[in-house]
Amino acid sequence: CMEPYAFFQVSQALHSLRARRQALEIDRQLLSCSLEGREQGLYIPLLQSVILNLPFEQAQHEIARQRTEMQGRNEALAELSRLELQLLRSRIAGISPDDPEFAMLARQILRHAPEEDALRLTMAWNCFEAGDDVCAEDLFRHILRNNPADKSALEGLVALLERQGRIKEAITLIEQAPSTALFLDTLSRFYRASAAELFAQQEYSQTLFWLDRY
Repeated sequence: CMEPYAFFQVSQALHSLRARRQALEIDRQLLSCSLEGREQGLYIPLLQSVILNLPFEQAQHEIARQRTEMQGRNEALAELSRLELQLLRSRIAGISPDDPEFAMLARQILRHAPEEDALRLTMAWNCFEAGDDVCAEDLFRHILRNNPADKSALEGLVALLERQGRIKEAITLIEQAPSTALFLDTLSRFYRASAAELFAQQEYSQTLFWLDRY
């Protein structure tokens, strides 16, 4: 801690020689130092070195530890969040969406990057296929609030509403969607189903209402 720049240069040299283990140990010790003044500029490269060179679980523990120690250092905290997001994206890239860890990682990523609707859509379909309708509906609706023309999210929500017997809601959803033309066959099927149900209840005027729409 007396000569952080000098030891940082030693660490960089060790990295270039592929002596990663020794370099990582120096970097972790430097991060524990109270770096002041211009030496604070070492925080970000040290964070990058440590976080991106540790195994995933260890990197997560290190991120949690550093976040506690770096309160008040906004630039370093922002870099820590960026590195955590990079780490999570790298991890999830090698995991099947069917793996339970996928959902856990996806939720963590969305906390950092709530705009990632492609990931949210994968989670929504996973929930749908697992029969978790509450989860699926929440995610599909979130996507459609951001992008009402998202065809996959609309398909998913319509299928979910149909599965639950909420046909009138599904009809309204399709009729109000920007991409109604893509769902004309589904809409016609719903009109016929609504008419048949009302006919069986001897609600003939309402039956004609749905048949006219068909």
